[in-house]
Amino acid sequence: MVQSALMTTAGPLDKNGRDIVDSGTVGGGAAMDATPLAAGAGLVLPRLAMDPGLVYDAGTQDYVDFLCTLNYTAEQMRQFVPEMSTGCGARSRIPKGVTNLNYPSFVVVFHSSSVDGGVRTLTRTVTKVSAKPETYNVTFAAPEGVAVTVTPTTLEFKGRTRSGATLWSSASRRKER
Repeated sequence: MVQSALMTTAGPLDKNGRDIVDSGTVGGGAAMDATPLAAGAGLVLPRLAMDPGLVYDAGTQDYVDFLCTLNYTAEQMRQFVPEMSTGCGARSRIPKGVTNLNYPSFVVVFHSSSVDGGVRTLTRTVTKVSAKPETYNVTFAAPEGVAVTVTPTTLEFKGRTRSGATLWSSASRRKER
């Protein structure tokens, strides 16, 4: 829960109020603006993380299932889970693949040879951490060439409601050549 609180309350600007730069890329002698993958969640803002509103709560078993879904061997798994004497075997895996780890960020890959028309559906479950009633409305900026649908568009929490699910569905609009 702490990791999610830090990620979801991080800011897109550096400590000086400027765009975060990627010091690993240089264009014309200066560091270039960081891409979302290079910037990660952004600048951690600890005060905001104390009251994050909603968190994406993933536990130890979620991460074990994530590694199993990536087909880690028994030997590789024991590096992270020493008490795991066998491989994943029939162990539960993340339904519909690794992109459905209950994690606050999303990465979607569209394959040009996809048989499903390039549609990817991701599901996240959020947990409200405060006791007061709150309403959250979805806002997002879809990348160029991608249509995004979020259901529901509003999450309303009354009292001590613990969680609500959000379904993100993305479809590539790129034309095949």
